[in-house]
Amino acid sequence: MGALVSILADLAGPGIKRELKGGAEDGLLIFAAFLAGLIGAGFGLLALFIVLERYLGALEASIILAALAFLFSALVLYLLARRRKRRARIRAAARAASSSDLATVQAVFQIVSASPLLMMALGAGITAAGYVTRERSSE
Repeated sequence: MGALVSILADLAGPGIKRELKGGAEDGLLIFAAFLAGLIGAGFGLLALFIVLERYLGALEASIILAALAFLFSALVLYLLARRRKRRARIRAAARAASSSDLATVQAVFQIVSASPLLMMALGAGITAAGYVTRERSSE
């Protein structure tokens, strides 16, 4: 049964499994980068505030830092929008590629399920494929 599931998963979406794994790894890396960036940004802003406060005063330094924070958040939102658009294009391409494969598999299952003899042959073929493709521990 595990062989059937893996065969169907490969037929249904060859890039879906890879995309999900890449998304989880990207999430961990983004979190680590965000945490390091947050600590660095905190110390950098403190140093910038001290320098600006010394030359301009506290109010002007606060206004300048608020403007920088606004610009930085706008930049982050722009980059996230670009990334989401790119991922949506990748997902659409993966869905378009897998939809024809899925339609073929559905058609084959409809033909095979109409005949009990073909259903038994399909089961034997899947079992044989699983036996042939599994790794042997003795080798």
